[in-house]
Amino acid sequence: MLKTYLVFLFIFLAPYLTTNAQVVFEGSIKDENNKPLELANILAIPKDSISKIAFTTSKVDGNFKLELKAHTSYKLTVSYLGYVTINEEIETVETSILKNYILKDDINELEEIKLDYQPAISIKKDTTTYKVSVFTNGKERKLREILKKLPGIEVDREGNVIANGKKVTQVLVENKQFFNGRSKLAVNNIPADVIHDIQIIEDYHETSFMKGLDNSEEIAMNINLKEDKKEFVFGDIEAGLGLKKLYKVHPKIFKYNPKTTFNFIGDLNNTSEKSFTLSDYIGFEGSINQENRASIFNSNIASFLRNNDYTKNSHKFAALNTQFNPNTKNEWRAFIIAFDDKNNFENNTEFTYLNDDISELRTSKNKNKSNVLLGKLYYKYTPDIRTVIKVEARAEHNNLNNNEANTSVISTNSNDYSIDKDAETTAISLNLKAEKQFSKGHTTSLFSNFDYNDKQEFKKWSSLTNLYNNSIPILDDSFYSIRQNELQNYKVINIFLKHYWVLNRKNHLYFNVSTEQHRANYKTKDYQELSNGNVNNFNGFNTNLVNNYNKTQMNVEFKHIIWDIIAQFKLGVEFHNWNNMQLGETQSSTKKTLIPKVKLSYSFDDKNNLEFEYSKSSNFPNYKMFADGSIIRSFNSISLGNPFLEINFANTYTLFFNHTNIYSWSFYSYLGYTERKKTISNNIMFNGIFSETTPINITTPYKSIFTSIKALYNRPYWKFSSTIRYNNFNIPTLINDEELQTNLKQISFNINFTTKFEENPNIEINANSSFSNNYDSTFKNNQNTTYLETHFWYDYKNWKFNVDFSQTYFKNQLFSTTSSSYNNFNTSIFYNKENSPLGIEVKITNLTNNKSKITSTFSSSLFTEDITYIFTRTIMLLLSYKL
Repeated sequence: MLKTYLVFLFIFLAPYLTTNAQVVFEGSIKDENNKPLELANILAIPKDSISKIAFTTSKVDGNFKLELKAHTSYKLTVSYLGYVTINEEIETVETSILKNYILKDDINELEEIKLDYQPAISIKKDTTTYKVSVFTNGKERKLREILKKLPGIEVDREGNVIANGKKVTQVLVENKQFFNGRSKLAVNNIPADVIHDIQIIEDYHETSFMKGLDNSEEIAMNINLKEDKKEFVFGDIEAGLGLKKLYKVHPKIFKYNPKTTFNFIGDLNNTSEKSFTLSDYIGFEGSINQENRASIFNSNIASFLRNNDYTKNSHKFAALNTQFNPNTKNEWRAFIIAFDDKNNFENNTEFTYLNDDISELRTSKNKNKSNVLLGKLYYKYTPDIRTVIKVEARAEHNNLNNNEANTSVISTNSNDYSIDKDAETTAISLNLKAEKQFSKGHTTSLFSNFDYNDKQEFKKWSSLTNLYNNSIPILDDSFYSIRQNELQNYKVINIFLKHYWVLNRKNHLYFNVSTEQHRANYKTKDYQELSNGNVNNFNGFNTNLVNNYNKTQMNVEFKHIIWDIIAQFKLGVEFHNWNNMQLGETQSSTKKTLIPKVKLSYSFDDKNNLEFEYSKSSNFPNYKMFADGSIIRSFNSISLGNPFLEINFANTYTLFFNHTNIYSWSFYSYLGYTERKKTISNNIMFNGIFSETTPINITTPYKSIFTSIKALYNRPYWKFSSTIRYNNFNIPTLINDEELQTNLKQISFNINFTTKFEENPNIEINANSSFSNNYDSTFKNNQNTTYLETHFWYDYKNWKFNVDFSQTYFKNQLFSTTSSSYNNFNTSIFYNKENSPLGIEVKITNLTNNKSKITSTFSSSLFTEDITYIFTRTIMLLLSYKL
């Protein structure tokens, strides 16, 4: 299959790659004193409407190189700020062209000069601006298609945008946040024909006077609209029907003017598409740190959103975003997101319990319902240029329901059971941030936050036989009904104060103090409902915990610039106090520790950066781990708490090196090492397929090494990238009170090649191969997954053709070798007559009607191989109308 795939690609590419013969046009740019000019703009605009515009900038030595189409006439522009622009015409043949340019000082440089063009790419400090019309042909439909044509920019299937090796974290339109600032809604919904230019802003700060003080990890993408779209309603409405009673309605409406913005996105469909996923929910929750990562990923709503493979789907989604700027001092933002989902899932899973070599085959059929409402209100007050006050309120309410029918087969024994789960969550968050610049030397910021979270979850296991864990004190009955009530109430108050003292340009001194107050109430009750109406309360299975945790931190930080090195030294002291009240007793603990951090940054020039960082961090256990009692997790597993858990600490070392070049090779690499002491590990006690899990602080350190090297090569008509990642984890685990040292090695290779032709068909090829080796003293597992993806698209007159094909090869070696493969084939044909608002599309998803896919996971105690059934073939006829 792989050979056939590669032969097909060669046959497809060969005929027209050779027809676009290229010639090299190179030379140098210098001033009248023979001094090389770096970052001069060289723009070649073809006179015909077929060839592509070529653009580059000169290097440090003033040299430049362009690839132009042979036998083509170009209008050439050579420009540099403060110098007279050179305009001339060139005619290419089949041989290279060498030409040097001398730019003369512009005697009118102090006067206001209006240029009749904007450079294709302009770089000013931390901002790179792309003029969209230079890189596009006008047939692009969405922002995603534009981004894929820009040098140095990548966009993946999930809508994440990578700019110069860094992930874009904020999306702005006309310098105003688009919904929650995440990229997915923007790249999949903003029309391409309204965009004038795109800016990538590194070290982004919403408050301008904070730049240079705080090191921001934010990378912003600002989308500037065409003049005729800045005070106009635009967007499109898409609707369609398909076989098997499929439907889709997808309106997108946008309105921008200097004072008011309005964005609405709706989606109503019963296909395999979702407008809101787990990554979108994480974006709504805000920044993720080590302390709240687990709670978010293990939440009920995350488990619902994580499932993207389903056999049946009903999706209702609406998102409204508005912003109002009545004057320069006041700014209001608000957005609300609501969705109602109904999904069906089917899985066949084989569990291999390694300690007793027992295999269980489990068949699951799930019906999920979710109703989610998310809202955010933001107010910004700027009384003067040195003062900013921001207030934000965030609210969330969701109702989730799951009905799961299971069949468990062990040897010749088969048992049926069902699980019904209802969960409701209400969350409120209030944030206040004030920033004040008293003078150029003194700036202060204050941040305070209050979080409230209330969760209620009710589960019911039902079966005709007693198939449950032997540790559960179940009474014999004709029908078994096991219930669980789980109630959580969680409050957090944070206050953070920081003062920035700029001694001089090369020396900064910062002070900060912060406090966090956490209070959690956690209750569970597990019991059996008997057929005669009585209740069997399980002794030892009720928990009632009140957890209080306080963290106070004081830091001093010194930033020093020496030559081109920025050195930052930070030393903090943390005071931790916590107590647990349960079973009529109170247990209290305290901990004090020093938290150092060192960061060294060196810029060789505008294109090469080297950075080293060392940091120590603390991690407080999730409050539920302290609960002194047993909790049913599944029919065969129980978890127990540990009231004696302690805080664990991690030391992390990272080294980054980046080399960025718009139209040549760019490299992005990092190397890291982390060691965690007193990390929390689960002690799993097995009895056949039954298990009891207890968290403990393990003395053996957890160690990990991680590295990545990415190479990116941009040319006017194509771009290429290659990424190699390697991870090595030494994970201490406990099985039946015996400590095992599990080693996990992972290595992956990824190659991407994309063409950017104007008139010929285009292709994107993505190949990924990952290998993992997981072993301890008793077992060894090897797993290899190879993923090949191809995307063809061709814009021919008023027609747009798209074909997506992916093939996955999977191999696993444990006791024996298992292998499988599955594919996904999608295609669409879109027609839109020039200057007509109406478009028509035929779209086919899962053309080969693939039924399932296979994945596996491995740990020291359990090997899992999962077959997931996916959505069947869909054929849709869609109409779109552009506003």
